[in-house]
Amino acid sequence: LLREELAELQSQAQRTEVARGRLERRNSDLLGKVDSHRKQLEQKEADYSHLSSQLQARDGQVKRCEDGKVRAGGPGALRGGSA
Repeated sequence: LLREELAELQSQAQRTEVARGRLERRNSDLLGKVDSHRKQLEQKEADYSHLSSQLQARDGQVKRCEDGKVRAGGPGALRGGSA
């Protein structure tokens, strides 16, 4: 009876170790995915920031161009001017 209990406990310990190994691998995989997704998010945020800066610069250029046309030719310069 004692040997049966010992064998069952050893079997249970082995199953526990196998399960622990699976959980550790899964945890490692998930941490890798989190890191990868974090890097992708950081890259997208950097891209967004860069595009936002470009858009602001372009908006400034358009405004300066429109202001220059208004000064050079009056209000009709925006409507009837040739490009």
